Amino acid sequence: MSVVWDEKADALLLLSILATSPKVDITAISQMMGGEFNRLAVKNRIDRIKAKAKAVAGDIPTPPNTPAKQAAGKKRKDESTEEAGVEEKPATRKKARKRAVKVEKKEEDES
Repeated sequence: MSVVWDEKADALLLLSILATSPKVDITAISQMMGGEFNRLAVKNRIDRIKAKAKAVAGDIPTPPNTPAKQAAGKKRKDESTEEAGVEEKPATRKKARKRAVKVEKKEEDES
């Protein structure tokens, strides 16, 4: 049985490539295409092709997304330190000063 490559099959192929690729460099694509194909035009066209292919593909499963990494600088609070009443050290001197000012204000408000 031979494969029929039509507009729908091409859109589905592109959608599959985009779904399995880690990142699409839209700027590089627009530079390669040149002329009036600027970054925004390429991004919009890819988005339209994705939407069209998803509508056609309906029943075809897509690979699951990988879990997002935790943002840099944000740390989970350790539940054991919260329960024990242990205060975490501030990361910088500026934070330490802010925390000290808050504690002083809180003590003044209480008295």
